[in-house]
Amino acid sequence: MIGPVVAALVAFSRPQPTPAQWSALVQCESTHRNVRGTYSGFFQFSARTWAAVSGLPGVAADYPPLVQWAEAIKLYNEQGASPWPRCGRWL
Repeated sequence: MIGPVVAALVAFSRPQPTPAQWSALVQCESTHRNVRGTYSGFFQFSARTWAAVSGLPGVAADYPPLVQWAEAIKLYNEQGASPWPRCGRWL
């Protein structure tokens, strides 16, 4: 299911990680990042990063998974794996 979602949401600007790589990132982020509520959502966006990349109010966890995936892919296309300093190695 994730593969077609990723393909449908992305305007490819750099080589894209596989669905398995994105899943590994999500698993890593859910295990290592959420420090005192500073980060939220599947991709552990900070509120500041979420606002900058998505232009949407609130935090990532306020939005359905497909929106979070789309914004994570957009962020990856803009900045590569650097927004995920610990877990970006999976991408």
